[in-house]
Amino acid sequence: MAITTGQFVVGLTPVMVDGLHQMPYRILIKNLDDSADAFIGNQDVTVSTGYRISKGEIVQLIINPLDSVWTVSNKSNHLMCFFRETL
Repeated sequence: MAITTGQFVVGLTPVMVDGLHQMPYRILIKNLDDSADAFIGNQDVTVSTGYRISKGEIVQLIINPLDSVWTVSNKSNHLMCFFRETL
């Protein structure tokens, strides 16, 4: 079991969370911003179509090999973090 953690900044354009991987993995994504919601989904995610992550909220997902999760915000310099565990 490999564990990886990191922080990233998101804005008005969707960004991939932690890239693509060859093995299935569990990922926890946390909204570190104290004033705005973030939204997750596929590469076409928007603030209108994504799954909302409120400030301080953590979402846990199981991701299949070569699949990805993306995030977007309605503000620039929105700080997020992740915790990934390879299964």
